[in-house]
Amino acid sequence: MLRAGAVVCGLVAWASCASSGSVLSAPRSQYGSMTPEQTVHAFLDAAQSKDYERMGQQFGTHKGPAELTLGVKDVEQRMVVLAAFLEHSGYDVKAAHQALLEPYEHRLLVTMTGTSRGTVTLPFIAVSTEDGRWFIEKIDLSPLTREGQP
Repeated sequence: MLRAGAVVCGLVAWASCASSGSVLSAPRSQYGSMTPEQTVHAFLDAAQSKDYERMGQQFGTHKGPAELTLGVKDVEQRMVVLAAFLEHSGYDVKAAHQALLEPYEHRLLVTMTGTSRGTVTLPFIAVSTEDGRWFIEKIDLSPLTREGQP
């Protein structure tokens, strides 16, 4: 059984990994979104349809798409795992308390219905790049694991 902390850390720890020297799989304009809310919607809609490439295009840091750091293959593998956790029948995205965040970060709360644990609320952190594109950087999956629920 995967531990929630290991899953969350394993999926977002890539931010400190060395660059794989890979190139982006699509034109740069297809990466990220114009607002934090748009990137969450694009990410979750892609997860629901198992469009791992599109999910990966919404995943990154304030420095840019995750593919630049991890490479296309690694990002796709991580998106396969995330999509399995994020199966749902519906969701609602709301802005959350922004205290203690960097200026380029935005916290959102996503209430998902029809998950493996019923209705859950997941905190997402979206980050903006210098060119104004927004990416999903962190997702707390603990509400979807046994550790996260009584």
